[in-house]
Amino acid sequence: MKQLLFDLWGTLAYIEEGGDFVKEIAIVLGTTKSKYRAFVVNTWYKEGLTAEEFLQRASLEFRRNLDMSLIDLLLEPIKRVKLYPDVVPNLKKLMHEKRLFLVSDTTPIGGECINQLEITNYFESIHLSFEYGVTKKEGLYQKIIQELGVDPSECIIVGDSINSDYRCGIEVGAQSILVDREDRYKGVVRRVITLDEL
Repeated sequence: MKQLLFDLWGTLAYIEEGGDFVKEIAIVLGTTKSKYRAFVVNTWYKEGLTAEEFLQRASLEFRRNLDMSLIDLLLEPIKRVKLYPDVVPNLKKLMHEKRLFLVSDTTPIGGECINQLEITNYFESIHLSFEYGVTKKEGLYQKIIQELGVDPSECIIVGDSINSDYRCGIEVGAQSILVDREDRYKGVVRRVITLDEL
């Protein structure tokens, strides 16, 4: 039986439109949005820090006084996370045909978002980067496939990132399917616009 390893952000879930909390946090920390994002990836994606602990680390990194009002902005995704409409019907169908796993480069806040979405029952297990200390580009998929004790060729990685999902999947010897919801990557051989096409 094939194993389907699903990405979370951009594949199954998104943050509902509203204020740009990432930009707001970056401004308070006195840095750019891209530098702040890189800091999140290099620290919070790899460590199970609480929002308070992460904020202390960020204050030190960007040499700013600790501003606890940022906690609300850090927790904003929990309030605004949504599933794409094609997710639940397809997970319900696929869970009877394949083994489903969730794999995400995310923070502990992302973990809380998953609980909020009530999708855990569709997956045999959930694997989050901060629990492993590595991101997908650093070998997260490889670690999980080894942990599952299956051959990579029996795995299909389903995600929206051309680099973190599609290419990483191919590099570890798995099959990859790019979820291209905005129809941007016409040259990619194995891609779908919606999960209905899986």
